[in-house]
Amino acid sequence: MAEPWQTAAASVPGPGRARNADAHSVFRTRDGNGQRVTGLCLADGAGSACKGREGARLAVATFKACVMADGPNEVKLCPRLMRTWLQATRQAVCDAPKAGETVRDYASTFLA
Repeated sequence: MAEPWQTAAASVPGPGRARNADAHSVFRTRDGNGQRVTGLCLADGAGSACKGREGARLAVATFKACVMADGPNEVKLCPRLMRTWLQATRQAVCDAPKAGETVRDYASTFLA
């Protein structure tokens, strides 16, 4: 059976940028009732942050991993669950800096 949804994404570097700092993921899982759930998250690394691209990719990967791990166990999304996933995502970015780096170096916007 064909999937009911198809997704497409595109991203281009901003003016004066050699590469973009965008990251995104569209993913499918099932909820606790076995119903299909489509998730989407995206991040745009801050152009002023030297590791913004890495921060954006880390945020997207972490959030997706949380959803894929917990989603099949949950009957429905709720604010508590979303807060848990967002806190884990934020913590992963806060833990990313190595010696001489700050969390600001990994700055990005994030939407889920």
